[in-house]
Amino acid sequence: MWESKIKTFFKYKPLHIKDGSLVDSTLLQVIEPVVKSYFYLPNRTQLNDPCEGLYINKIEQEIFSFINGVTAIGEANELKRSFYELLNQIEVSKNNSGIFSLSQTPTDELMWAYYANSHCGVVIEYNLEELTRFSYKANLQLFNINYHESPNVLDIKNLSQNPNAVISQMLGKKSAKWSHESEFRIIIENMHGQIPHDYRAVESITFGTNVPNKIKEEIYEHTRSKVKHFYQLQLVPNSYKFERVKIKEFVGNHPCGIVPNVDWNNFLTNVDKDKKQLIVHEILSLIQADPHFVELTHAEVSTLDQSKIAINYQVQHDLELGPWAQFSKNKLPYN
Repeated sequence: MWESKIKTFFKYKPLHIKDGSLVDSTLLQVIEPVVKSYFYLPNRTQLNDPCEGLYINKIEQEIFSFINGVTAIGEANELKRSFYELLNQIEVSKNNSGIFSLSQTPTDELMWAYYANSHCGVVIEYNLEELTRFSYKANLQLFNINYHESPNVLDIKNLSQNPNAVISQMLGKKSAKWSHESEFRIIIENMHGQIPHDYRAVESITFGTNVPNKIKEEIYEHTRSKVKHFYQLQLVPNSYKFERVKIKEFVGNHPCGIVPNVDWNNFLTNVDKDKKQLIVHEILSLIQADPHFVELTHAEVSTLDQSKIAINYQVQHDLELGPWAQFSKNKLPYN
């Protein structure tokens, strides 16, 4: 799994305006995902680069070289069928996987021009952990895009050494001409479309230099319950550089969790009474800060680490959650 000290990434989005208001397509594609706490992952055919997913396929050539050395006709045909099924599965997975492209910078002038409607757009800042909280971890891949002059080569060695990395090798490399984007990708294998995220995933919205004040106010009214901070992009004097300046009057507020009604006699049964009060306070702080909290299901000293309290609770979302995401697991220090 990808690891980095970088916690937030940026999505450039265009705004389209008619008669002084946001058009329906912008409300649907830019504002609604923030309000309803989801992100949309297109598959590779919906992206703007016709070379997306391009790779040099040496797998088939190597397979036929191997099969030609098999003398039994029945065995050769069976191997051929199996290899074709494998190649088909790889192609299907490549075409069905969802791709969410982000940038590591909110102030790139070309990105603002290309993807944010010539500065009449916004940049949405996402916390990566909260963004992928409800994503199916077994299918989730996170990585920086590599930029080169030629596509990746895939061969039998790639398949045998790390079959789980085949998708990232196909979708993780682009032409060097795109390198200014500093792209970071979220890939969910064999899943695309709307994926729910934590209510707190959106850290900020930055307005481009050409966004009218009325539109800023409209966006703020729509999103202030889900976005903490709002920024204005502006040109640094006497330079070609841009910077973000916080808009002080635009201050959002993430929703809080509910105050739970818990019968603590059912939990922390093997914890000393005085210590239990402190642990209960810590657990309440944790779950009250989670707007997705529904019900506490487990709180006991961890059987794996006696220095921690293991906590499980049920969560919910406006969008339906997969079974892998319906419960949250946490550990708090205990000594």
